[in-house]
Amino acid sequence: MGGKIATKNMKRNVAIWRTILVLFILLAVFGLMLSLGNLPWFQNDVHVSYLETLFTGFSLVGAAVSLFLQMRESHKLQEAEFILNLNQSFVETGDYAVVYTALEKEYFTSPEYRKLHPDDDANPYAGDTEELKLSRFQISNYLTFFECIYLLLEKGAIQMEMLNDLFSYRFFLAAHSELFQREKLVLQPGNFKNIYWLERRWMDYRLARGLHVYRYANRLEAACERCGKKAEYDAIMEGYTVAKEKKQTGKKAGK
Repeated sequence: MGGKIATKNMKRNVAIWRTILVLFILLAVFGLMLSLGNLPWFQNDVHVSYLETLFTGFSLVGAAVSLFLQMRESHKLQEAEFILNLNQSFVETGDYAVVYTALEKEYFTSPEYRKLHPDDDANPYAGDTEELKLSRFQISNYLTFFECIYLLLEKGAIQMEMLNDLFSYRFFLAAHSELFQREKLVLQPGNFKNIYWLERRWMDYRLARGLHVYRYANRLEAACERCGKKAEYDAIMEGYTVAKEKKQTGKKAGK
């Protein structure tokens, strides 16, 4: 995924730099032409004024493009630094590490994983039958981290493209965990609206790009349906659709 993003960004950057190069070549040509003031064509004040106007216009365009590139690169660096800080806070929080390890164990010992990897001799949890145990506080704390992620995403502080590379595995292991669903997510759907909305948005993003969604069979919709809470799920998704349409309408109005 990271390679595809890098290739797309590289192509876009090449196109922009080609445009800048053409602008500067034109500026150089016009500068040379203005320096040839002894030629007859340049004795006409109208012609000279026209060239000076064009020269000024190209200078302004070149400066604007350069400023745009600098601002865009600065924003990207700030966003990347922010994501790295989020990751560091995740890694350095002891409870998150405990929960993440438990989630991996649940996934590696699940029927889904065994079906996908029947001959995985390197599975660190092969033969481990110890019951998975996490406190409800640990589960809530882990989910709160991703609720904050969702709010940052909605406010535009981070982009899904970058978030997906670093956090998708950790998120879907939790959102599609039987333990998390049994103890919190399906038990009290209305209390975790942001998690439901984030799951939907993230699944749409990955599926649209042909990317695997971890533990898809355990998605929240299927889990709610199994537990007789499909109506609650549908109500949450109706709210998601309304919020999405309102956001899109606001964007169109702002253009």
